[in-house]
Amino acid sequence: NRASVLAAELPLEAGPLSIMRANAKGSTIEIMMIYNQDQLGAKPANNVFSKGISYYCSNKDTKANLEAGLSYRLKMRNTRGQLIIDEFITKSTCTTQ
Repeated sequence: NRASVLAAELPLEAGPLSIMRANAKGSTIEIMMIYNQDQLGAKPANNVFSKGISYYCSNKDTKANLEAGLSYRLKMRNTRGQLIIDEFITKSTCTTQ
């Protein structure tokens, strides 16, 4: 399944963002990330999340998954482990953008 493919490549790092875990729960793929807001050049977490939504809604693979009825739950924690974002992305998320 899609979550297993992602999980096999983890952890992934892109600047201050690290994707630590991906797993499937029913038709939802949960992705846990750590965001180092204190790193030089780090943007506000909400900006990063907004760009993430744009990516999920425009990327060919993730968009196809959303249209097939899958959803993504993106959870972002800061470096102290505090949950700063916990949001679902569904097909309707993309139509309201």
